[in-house]
Amino acid sequence: MGYADEAFEELSRLAVERRKVLPDQVDRSTRGEAGVLRSLEKFGDLTPSQLARMARLSSGRVSSLLRSLEEKGFISRQADEHDRRNVHVSITPAGSAHNRKARKMMKEDVCWVFEQMGEEQTREFIRLCCLFGRYVALRCEERMGTGSTVSP
Repeated sequence: MGYADEAFEELSRLAVERRKVLPDQVDRSTRGEAGVLRSLEKFGDLTPSQLARMARLSSGRVSSLLRSLEEKGFISRQADEHDRRNVHVSITPAGSAHNRKARKMMKEDVCWVFEQMGEEQTREFIRLCCLFGRYVALRCEERMGTGSTVSP
């Protein structure tokens, strides 16, 4: 097994191991509600089908997410005035407040980790993440046959 295979196995092991200790609130944020709220915050009113396309989720999954978010008071749904078959989804003030709170908590947690790592290791981590991202983009372009517009 080469170093790339070993690194992949270690990263996979760490992801599974660390997931077990994540707070439930962080775990829930990966199930789609946070992404829907962020999209509504960024783009304004959207239809369920627009949300599904943006998040690459099934219409059934989006419907479930919207029902949950509506029950929590984080979104509202209104029928289109011109075509009652269409529904527009909006983030509520409570949803916006929830987004701000979640972002603040995430920032505090990540900054704490960076403080533990120290400036030098944090800068190296960020440099390596950027490099990793460029190579992922390059690989995706190769697979799609679009040529390389990303340089490592």
